[in-house]
Amino acid sequence: MSTWYETYMVLAIEIDATISDRPNDIEHIKSGLDSIVDLISSVGSLDTLGTEASTSLLYQMNQFYLQARQHYSYDSWRRRMVKSINDFTIRNLGDLTNFVDSLNWPDDCVPFYWAQISSEIGYDTSEWTICPEPNLS
Repeated sequence: MSTWYETYMVLAIEIDATISDRPNDIEHIKSGLDSIVDLISSVGSLDTLGTEASTSLLYQMNQFYLQARQHYSYDSWRRRMVKSINDFTIRNLGDLTNFVDSLNWPDDCVPFYWAQISSEIGYDTSEWTICPEPNLS
């Protein structure tokens, strides 16, 4: 059974990987999309998560996927997804930093690009343990 904790971590890792693993970006976006579908399926009802918020996350992730598949510039969709996911978390679970700190991240740190985008769009990441910037060369 998927939880929002697991789903948030999967989404953060997969969206981060759309930058750090560009050649496989479509697969990472698809994996993120699948994680939202799995979460909605596992709770048995959209009402548990909030119909509007869940549908919005699913729609936006699907649009992100479609934009990437059609080789459009999808940086704005990536930023929208990070904002939607973080806003969903704050709305449903409160403080984002406490939530992020409670997750069992691989390598014990928040993926670099996820944290960078979160910070750029206005979230306080100053207390997050952030992974070092990957070498993309």
